[in-house]
Amino acid sequence: HINVIFFFFIVTFLSDKGFGFITEDNNKENVFFHGNNADQPLKKGNRVSFEKEKSPKGFSAVNITLIK
Repeated sequence: HINVIFFFFIVTFLSDKGFGFITEDNNKENVFFHGNNADQPLKKGNRVSFEKEKSPKGFSAVNITLIK
């Protein structure tokens, strides 16, 4: 099941590991993401849209798009 989410910020990105977390302002929850799920390289502070997908370990962000 996928929920569409818009306009949130990268709060942590470990470029050497290839993953990070996005903060959802509506509930202050951090959502895990892997850099391979983004349309271009990301860094801390980027504004993004994404889809939230439920996995066995919780929610993760997929189809991440950088908002300019």
